[in-house]
Amino acid sequence: MFKDKKTRLLLFYAGYALAIVGALLYGGEWFHLFRLGWYYSILVYAVGAVLCSFFRLLLLPQSADRRIRRLNNQQFFSVLCQLGTIYLMWTAHDAWIAPLLLCALIDLWLSFRYPRVNNMNNV
Repeated sequence: MFKDKKTRLLLFYAGYALAIVGALLYGGEWFHLFRLGWYYSILVYAVGAVLCSFFRLLLLPQSADRRIRRLNNQQFFSVLCQLGTIYLMWTAHDAWIAPLLLCALIDLWLSFRYPRVNNMNNV
């Protein structure tokens, strides 16, 4: 199941897109325009965040290098922040944006810390 890396990557991007759409619908109060309630905007974000987190863990590069393993461990905090965002959205707490911002900052930090791969077959 999901042995093809391109399929994993596509589902990872789809999860991110759903998470972004869910956060915009929840935070922007736009769900009234689309006749969606706050429940459905949380559900869209939750499905996207879980998809993104699951496939993020499947796409982590395996390496014997300590630096890569440490960076992979830091990805776990990003996953926890996404799950915290889901919980804070569900409880209708106003601080749901804080773990989402922290997740984005961790992802941005890690995107520059991972070494570059020149071969596209190693995606």
